[in-house]
Amino acid sequence: MFSRFWTSRVFDAERRRLVKGGLATAGCLAFGDFAMADSPARALDRQNPRDNLHAWIKIYSDIEGHVDIYSRFNGNIFAVIGDRAPLRPLLGFEGFAVNRVVPQADGAFHAFINEVAFYKDPATDRIIDAWHNPFTDEQVEVFQLHAGPLTSRLDTVRKFEQPDGGFVERPFILPWFVLDDDAFISIEFNDVRDNPLQPDEWPRESVGEKIRVSESMQFMTKTSLLEDAAVTRVNPTMSWTLMRSWLPWMLMGRHEGHLLYRNVVQKVGGIDEIPRRIVDRTEKHFPDYLISPPDDSWGQFQTSYKIFKAEREPTR
Repeated sequence: MFSRFWTSRVFDAERRRLVKGGLATAGCLAFGDFAMADSPARALDRQNPRDNLHAWIKIYSDIEGHVDIYSRFNGNIFAVIGDRAPLRPLLGFEGFAVNRVVPQADGAFHAFINEVAFYKDPATDRIIDAWHNPFTDEQVEVFQLHAGPLTSRLDTVRKFEQPDGGFVERPFILPWFVLDDDAFISIEFNDVRDNPLQPDEWPRESVGEKIRVSESMQFMTKTSLLEDAAVTRVNPTMSWTLMRSWLPWMLMGRHEGHLLYRNVVQKVGGIDEIPRRIVDRTEKHFPDYLISPPDDSWGQFQTSYKIFKAEREPTR
């Protein structure tokens, strides 16, 4: 989810105790420079990359840093086949992301992210471990999503990959739409990349040599909260739409079509606000994902595709 925004590529008991107890640093960040929490608010300059970075960190995480921030999401997955057929509901989808940002001496931030989600029967809302594929008429084993560590550097400059494989740098300016005190941001991510599951080795799991991922996230919050130096984080209203290739575990191969995800997202106060069944499942199957990745994971970007490749064998 949040992990792909910044770049086109790119449970130990003590830490868990600190997360539950709350972790904070002395002081907080205001726009432009470091400031104490009692500093007066000042206007957000939407053309200033530093102001944009600090606003985004408030939306995305907590600008004080060093604390795990949770966002839960819930929605549905549809099959899209051809231009004349209606969307076909396939699955429910529910999970959470946990991120932690670490302020750097140069004003940037390092982000550490884990994501977990479980597939559900849309009729019963129950998490499923096996799924009847209506297109191939076979029972397949569900591979629940777990991705991470996902790490990235958040700075006043973003890198964009070009068609020739090179990169261009641009100042970080969010796509603002402001009405009075309401601030709207829509983030788009569109990419075609090499498929970690190449079809010669993974004939049933792979959709081909390339995979497409297109995401759109909408955020709505208050400008006055972003400008308030005493506010280190905001809880925006969010939605998330994802268009992607068939999931490897569906065993669709090069079958025509793709998937459309539609989700609502809620930034919450801690893991206690994540649904109990999701936490229990995660604790049983993916306990390391209950908190953000450790500091020594910096530089890693373990996508769900990479993890699937490491944990599964090709189906023949």
